[in-house]
Amino acid sequence: MEVSYNGLENDQKEIFLDVACILKGAIKDKAIRVLESHGFNAEIGLKVLEQKSLITLSSDGHLLLHNHVEEMGWNIVRRVDPGVPSRHSRLWIKEEIEDILINGLGTEATRSIKLLNTCLSPDIIMNGLTKMTELRFVYMDNGYETYAYASPSSYKNVSLPNALQYLFWWGYPLSCLPETFRANNLVNLEMPNSNISRLWEGGERKVLKKLKFLDLSYSKLRTFGLVMTPNLEELHLRECNDFEELHISVECLKLKFLDLSGSKVSKLNLALTPSLEELHLEECHDLEKLHMPVECPNLQILSLNGSRVSNLNLGLTPLLWCLDVEECYNLQEIQASVGCLKKLACLNLNRDSVVKKHLKSPGFDFLAMLKVNAECVDDCPLHPHNNLPKFQFECFYDEHLTLSSGNLEKLISFGLCACTNLESFSASICGLQRLGKLTLEGDIREAPKDLFQLQSLEELTLSMKKINRLPDSICRLKHLKSLELKSCFLLEQLPEELGKLECLEKLHLLDCISLPDIPNSVCEMKCLKYLHLPYCVLVENLPAEVGRLKCLKELNIQGTGINRLPDSIIELKGLCIIWSTGRLESYGFTSLKKLSKYTSSCYV
Repeated sequence: MEVSYNGLENDQKEIFLDVACILKGAIKDKAIRVLESHGFNAEIGLKVLEQKSLITLSSDGHLLLHNHVEEMGWNIVRRVDPGVPSRHSRLWIKEEIEDILINGLGTEATRSIKLLNTCLSPDIIMNGLTKMTELRFVYMDNGYETYAYASPSSYKNVSLPNALQYLFWWGYPLSCLPETFRANNLVNLEMPNSNISRLWEGGERKVLKKLKFLDLSYSKLRTFGLVMTPNLEELHLRECNDFEELHISVECLKLKFLDLSGSKVSKLNLALTPSLEELHLEECHDLEKLHMPVECPNLQILSLNGSRVSNLNLGLTPLLWCLDVEECYNLQEIQASVGCLKKLACLNLNRDSVVKKHLKSPGFDFLAMLKVNAECVDDCPLHPHNNLPKFQFECFYDEHLTLSSGNLEKLISFGLCACTNLESFSASICGLQRLGKLTLEGDIREAPKDLFQLQSLEELTLSMKKINRLPDSICRLKHLKSLELKSCFLLEQLPEELGKLECLEKLHLLDCISLPDIPNSVCEMKCLKYLHLPYCVLVENLPAEVGRLKCLKELNIQGTGINRLPDSIIELKGLCIIWSTGRLESYGFTSLKKLSKYTSSCYV
């Protein structure tokens, strides 16, 4: 193994030792950020280590090392002044670190330190770190124990090493950074759950020219000016409940990520941040005015959930794929340029977001999946005196390829007003000709009559508690593979020609408590693998020719009124039957597998 290490270039050796001693288990992207803050070409370096089998990558993107490889890295670090940890380049053992800090044994040899779950007081920690003048990486996490608030005067003589490039300190105790800390080399600063209310004491404005990543989430920060961080790429201020104002007085061309969720910001002008890719303003209950850049060509995610914004101008946002305006009760207008929603793949809205101006943006990509939930409501804020039936719609959709269609924009508009014409609504759904997956839920009394137009539909799920029958046109869905009817409490009849669904593999009827029987034509479904009828309490018989379903793998008749099986079922060798334990035993089935107190499964 050490032969592989010796064959590395110097920077690659340093990367390996950082991973072995400090970064094992870290998410790859996070590790790259750490290593790049030290000036390394991290992506190439990690790739070389992986090729030489010194590190591996888990399925969820974490850096891993074999125990023997990890120990080799430790031993390489310890070879320098054996038995004298204070002379080692990297420190990761809690007891050794605490001894060095308590006794003031720190030296310029230490480059990286990782200390978890320590009980040392902040002044001991900071005084100890100051002696490590070449320290570039600090990771300090005291678990969930936070320090009591401490003013700068409580720690007048403490500081931090000016060589620091990456600083993470969970629960940092001071209200600002130490006055003597220059921070000229700082690339990454993370102090979540800290007592910080401002970066510097007394209104001092040190410019952090190298800072790219700043995370002060859950802190006491009140205001922040981006002029102090001209090269900032990510700003995380989530749940800074006292935060009121973000000053943007200069153009911030590098800012890609901004999260002010849960803050007290009432207005936000982002005109000087054209490079934004993600903007998170969830639960900003005081936010009334949002000014977006005229052109935001890289914006992909915009979340305003729970804000008080009344007007949203999306400008030119051709890459926007996620827009969340749920619970934006004051939202009256969304302005969208032609084609700006071409990539939109996730829309979260509801009727209470009363958008008066409908989205008009042709050229949507076609849908692969659509989920619609409709619930009865008493009134429509947009049309309070209208006597039409009223529904609150919530839509989620996902799209893939390109198909120019106006039906999707109509569907979005329907979701914004409670006075919905259901025929027009249904027509808009059925106009999505390449829809592959459709879910309808809630209080709608009828399924769309023109479902047969959805010739690409493969999965259909209906959870409509007031529907009493399915349209016959459903039998013309030639490519349908899955039909699920869940909690359709008033459903009394299935189409007699349901068996024409020749590609159907799964028929799942759950809690259809008014359904009396299953049509005999079901036995014509040559591809049917799963027939589930749980808690269809009025169904007392299976079709006599169920034995014709040669592909059937699983039959679930738990909670039905069925008390005997058709004779033909014996022809379905290998069929798994889920039924009451007593019924299965009465048929002489053995080797029952207990699923619950009263339910078992067995094989024919």
